[in-house]
Amino acid sequence: VAAVGLGWLVVLALVDRPVGREYPGRIAVPLVFFVLPVVASVVAWRLLWRGPVALVVADGCYRIPASPGFGYQVAGQALFASFWIGGAVSQLVDRIGAWPDDLPARLRLLDLGLGILDEMLTLLLGVVVALLVVVVLRGRPRVVLTPDALTVVEMFHTRIVPWEALAVGRPLRPSTPYQLVLIVARPELVTRRGLRWGGPGNVWVSVQNLAVHPWFLADVVRYHVDQPAARAGIGTEAGYQDLLRTLGVTRD
Repeated sequence: VAAVGLGWLVVLALVDRPVGREYPGRIAVPLVFFVLPVVASVVAWRLLWRGPVALVVADGCYRIPASPGFGYQVAGQALFASFWIGGAVSQLVDRIGAWPDDLPARLRLLDLGLGILDEMLTLLLGVVVALLVVVVLRGRPRVVLTPDALTVVEMFHTRIVPWEALAVGRPLRPSTPYQLVLIVARPELVTRRGLRWGGPGNVWVSVQNLAVHPWFLADVVRYHVDQPAARAGIGTEAGYQDLLRTLGVTRD
């Protein structure tokens, strides 16, 4: 994605475009930038109910990383943003090329500033997509289960929920693959980091962005809420095998 995006910027900024006819890349490349995001969105949507019925056992915890579908979506958004940013860069390059040789430096800076203002929305789009790329590189989103707490790491915020804070018998299996609601009975125990919106209360997990089946995650959380003695086995292979056996998960 980075190579295609940067290549597109180079084409628009450096390659001479003959007057009177469009440079072929300006017709062919945009089709790629529009088609690939659509394909990425379709693939991500088809993976929603196909998350693995499994957890990653590592470093004394259970980890649930981001799903491939989330990566496909971010890649498609990066390509889409690259197309628009490429157009903005092309406009700025053409604007600079139209300056007369005797134009004073002060007027050059003023005209360049006006050109940047004209493309501000496109540049802001690039900033947002760049933040999403950083989120992916930092391993977000993810969920981590330890013997003490359940940590929900979303794109721009983190919630650390001790097991004692969750309501017994919950969460139930979600009816959609998009959100899993953790019912918090003791909100004063929940630690919040990052962006803060809304008041203390239930924790919403964007399960569609995680590499796990929504029902399996709900069953795992509910089991450890209802069975405090089982929490000591979190992060161990023996505890994981007991968890799978209790939930009726079989391996071929």
